[in-house]
Amino acid sequence: YAFVDLSAFEKDDIALSNRLLEEALLALVPGTPFGVKGALRVSFATSKEILSAGVERLAEFLNKNY
Repeated sequence: YAFVDLSAFEKDDIALSNRLLEEALLALVPGTPFGVKGALRVSFATSKEILSAGVERLAEFLNKNY
């Protein structure tokens, strides 16, 4: 796992996590419950292809909305 700080885009990591799930079909866990406010927890327990596709969807979402 890794925590990605996305607070430059959205301070509320819980709201961002919910939006990503609903709008981009990305399941990233808010960092707040782990004491890392403003970050999202990313799991690397999948293939490089799936990770790459997820990063592309995240970039598209951020470019479109922020």
